[in-house]
Amino acid sequence: MNLSLELGPQIWTLLALLVRVGVLVFFFPVGTNRVPVPVRLGLSGWLAFALWPAVPPESWLTPGAGYPLALAREALVGLGIALVMQLLTGAVQLAGQMVDMPMGFGVVNLLDPQTGQQVPVVAQLFGIVALLLFFVLGGPGVVMAALRQSLVWIPVGTAAVTERTARLLVAESAGVFTTGLRLALPVIAAGFLADVSLGVLSRAVPQFNVFIEGFPIKIGLGLLVLLAGVPFYLEAIGRLVGAAGRFPELLAQMLRTLGP
Repeated sequence: MNLSLELGPQIWTLLALLVRVGVLVFFFPVGTNRVPVPVRLGLSGWLAFALWPAVPPESWLTPGAGYPLALAREALVGLGIALVMQLLTGAVQLAGQMVDMPMGFGVVNLLDPQTGQQVPVVAQLFGIVALLLFFVLGGPGVVMAALRQSLVWIPVGTAAVTERTARLLVAESAGVFTTGLRLALPVIAAGFLADVSLGVLSRAVPQFNVFIEGFPIKIGLGLLVLLAGVPFYLEAIGRLVGAAGRFPELLAQMLRTLGP
């Protein structure tokens, strides 16, 4: 009887950690939608159990009127980590959509198995590249380290959305468009030059059918620019989602804003 009472606060704390990790696993935007729900539940339980010994006794939770609020606060931590990754991958997919438009691929959509939505061709390609680079460049290790560090910066049941959190989200949301535009700028510039050249050519040679001949020219030019820029795109996307890039820095900022 005494043993069960002593283990009681630890069990309630473990359940709170399961909420923190489970929200992250279920809302993580990189490949989790294709993972079966039982696997995600098992992964959440394993991660929560691994983090459990790192919680100091003074942070243990006990059942009471404030316990549901503590669970909601724990969900904020997992949601914040998932949102950071969503902002970074969103910038990559936005760049792909911007690339699709000047190439004429904007009208051709594919089914994204991760989100279940229709996405353009190049945006799908950029999303797959971001997923691969995330795993190759140590992204999962960053997430694990962030979960462990979050127990130090955000004790169990103390997370809260503050003014700093709102400012960070506003600034990074604006940065999504800026980053996407920078990644797509080479292809956009090539498409603009192709449009100008085709316009001049149509004026000089009225018999030239711009609408029919222009599409393969713009597609071929866009593919050449993408092929030539492969090292640039790999490096740029790797800096966003890799362990040595923007991801750890932004993750640390998000966790600090959620702390007390």
